[in-house]
Amino acid sequence: KDLLALVTQDYATTGNRSSRTLKFRVAALESELGHLRAVAVSSGAIEAYKSKRLADGKAKATINRELACLRRACRLASQSRPPLISANRVPTIELYREDNVRQGLVSHEDYLALLAQLPDPINDAVTLGYLSGWRRAEVLGLTWPEVDRTRGLITLPAERSENREPRELPLSPALAALIEKRWQARLVSGPNGPRVCDRVFHRDGELVRDFRGAWRKAVRAIGRPSLLFHDLRRSAVTNMIRAGVPEQTAMRISGHRTPSVFRRYRIVETKDLLSALTQTESTLKADPHKQAISPHNDTDQPQKVAREPIRKIVILRKGMR
Repeated sequence: KDLLALVTQDYATTGNRSSRTLKFRVAALESELGHLRAVAVSSGAIEAYKSKRLADGKAKATINRELACLRRACRLASQSRPPLISANRVPTIELYREDNVRQGLVSHEDYLALLAQLPDPINDAVTLGYLSGWRRAEVLGLTWPEVDRTRGLITLPAERSENREPRELPLSPALAALIEKRWQARLVSGPNGPRVCDRVFHRDGELVRDFRGAWRKAVRAIGRPSLLFHDLRRSAVTNMIRAGVPEQTAMRISGHRTPSVFRRYRIVETKDLLSALTQTESTLKADPHKQAISPHNDTDQPQKVAREPIRKIVILRKGMR
């Protein structure tokens, strides 16, 4: 527990944005390793923990996040004064290899079905996430000072952006309608009468922190029990690319900093492959001459290769000038 207290304090001090999920990781680690002193957390104990979590049905990615938390705790313990663990006794923590990149995608039909199953304001938060690709915390933390209804613009400040860069989201017709709906719901009752809530998405004037129960019920009802809120982000990216939105523009909307991470969110389904092949065939039928250049011709005769003329260079010796 002394190890995990260090990492909890570190997250609070640095304002780490993963503080919300940290408590679940710490709870899992404490349940299995909390009875051990810091110096007794050995590589063997960690391997036993990994096996136990796998047997409990936890995904390797989940276990890796927990192990990363423990590794951070051990590093902090060795750097503390006095150190809780000497540097040469920090255990080796091997993470699982994660071969499976999540492919969760919310189809438009599933999205509409979700809206019908979710209560206010969760359904409205889902709409913003599905259309913009914004992260859960970015959506739920939205306040009215960040919304300019006159200009039709949402501005996410750098301190609320996961990549620490400010971001602007112009209001499309669907988003403008959503914002207008939330504007009508900004008044909440209080002991001294109605008051204005500065939260766009709120429950009786309070920040929506957890809606896992409502989400689980909704995704089960539509037959997609494995869907996550974060899958809305993948879906938004995929929909934008399918609609022909340039990659750089889509990245500006969703808040991805690097193309490599952005492309991992772009889900390619079988229908995308079929569409690509069909489009290629249609292009060739419409213009048979628009073909790729092949190194071989149809007659199996060697092709003539144009060569640059060889220029003769004459070097004169000094004595021959």
